[in-house]
Amino acid sequence: MTNMILHIIEATDPDACLSKRGPQPGFIFLFDMQGVKLGHLTRVSLSTLRKFFQYVQEAMPVRMREIHVFNTEPILDKLLLLIRPFMDKKFFDMIKFHHKKEDLEKFYETVVPRSALPPDHGGTLPDTQTLHKKCMQTLKSLEPYFRAEEEQRINALPDKKRDKAMEKAFKNLDID
Repeated sequence: MTNMILHIIEATDPDACLSKRGPQPGFIFLFDMQGVKLGHLTRVSLSTLRKFFQYVQEAMPVRMREIHVFNTEPILDKLLLLIRPFMDKKFFDMIKFHHKKEDLEKFYETVVPRSALPPDHGGTLPDTQTLHKKCMQTLKSLEPYFRAEEEQRINALPDKKRDKAMEKAFKNLDID
């Protein structure tokens, strides 16, 4: 659990996390809504939300155990009405909300210990800025991985030719 923050940081690119640590039994995602206002949320389109939830639920190469959202505002209930149709029931049930004045002792005892959190969440790790710097160093150290992964993609053909080649490949595909 003490490396949980590093796991979360590396989960910004799940492929990089898999290449560095191998498969994990599951991730607990933590989101802090401190400072998020309604104006921020109005900039996100519904189609973007739909695509995001489709990716997270069906294509993300990591297993999610739980999602915890901290410092939530009452407006979140209204936002949930908008995004609920894009979520599977199983996924929706993973999400736990923690309001600003909520006592988090049970969370520390049962989900994530204080030793795996920064001080702004009641933990004993270094502050968020220090963790951010460490995250950036980790991502920079993974640059060779990102370059190698990028080279494996189909970049040889321009977009239109690549699309036609893919279309032709699917037309020629035989299904038993």
